[in-house]
Amino acid sequence: MMIEVHSSDLSARCPASAGYRRAGLINVAVPKAMFRGLAAGRAIEIMLEESTSVEGVPDACLRAVKESDAKVQEEGRFHNHDTKEVCTELIEALAFFPDRVALAYGDYDLLGQEIPIRWIVGYLERESEKHTVEFASHLDALYRHKESGQLKIVDWKWTKDSPNWHYSQMNLQMRSYMAAMQKGEFMMNGFYVDMMDYFGERLHVEAELFWIPGLLPYKRRTTVTIEGVETVFHKGDQRPITKILHYVQSGRDDQIEKQIMMRAEWIRTGYYPEIPTPEGCMICPAQQEVGYCTVAQDIGG
Repeated sequence: MMIEVHSSDLSARCPASAGYRRAGLINVAVPKAMFRGLAAGRAIEIMLEESTSVEGVPDACLRAVKESDAKVQEEGRFHNHDTKEVCTELIEALAFFPDRVALAYGDYDLLGQEIPIRWIVGYLERESEKHTVEFASHLDALYRHKESGQLKIVDWKWTKDSPNWHYSQMNLQMRSYMAAMQKGEFMMNGFYVDMMDYFGERLHVEAELFWIPGLLPYKRRTTVTIEGVETVFHKGDQRPITKILHYVQSGRDDQIEKQIMMRAEWIRTGYYPEIPTPEGCMICPAQQEVGYCTVAQDIGG
């Protein structure tokens, strides 16, 4: 029997939230931030596929919003957000994407987008049954350095605030992507292959978060420390690329495997512990669905 752990199981702030989502109890109504992130990811996918120039950004964003709206409905979910407003927000930020992505990855070749990955992490033996635990997800984008051959996993992120050090450096989801590339398989040309099959050698894998709102120019005078040196940026100045790209530190494989296996056990038993945090509970859909979460009952009254 197969237990499949997804990246969403790793990214949830609270295990119970992931469990409710798996059961279809929450996230039926798609929050605006989630819809905008979905549309932004699709817009970037279109632009990279078609080598879109700045002039083509509005059309790519419009298509992405329409496709994302349709996808949400196909999944039996809904939203009531103004799609024109979302499209305007995307165009405002992604107008800078073609030039900035060329600066960030000019020395790399794009190998693919939305690349499926899978990794047999281990086995659970419970009650005379043996369960195969597989981690499965998709990579937003995979690049390879033109000279060194180094692989770089890129995740397009639209969050209100820039990812902080802990979020980016200790990101379990991204760390699992790196481990899966090294120890599992990824899909190329319609077939799953491992690194040795496809490249003929073991390559170094890095990962980083690309903070999409960081494409927007500064709105006020801002002092930024870059490599120990304070630099002043004025209103309208573009952010340094180091404030857009956030490097993810690789983790120990045994720690990553332990986290995935723990979530597989939660999936097997159907028991997901509730781990409240002030930030997480404030935005968790279970906060509104009071019947699902005892923590939400306590917080929401």
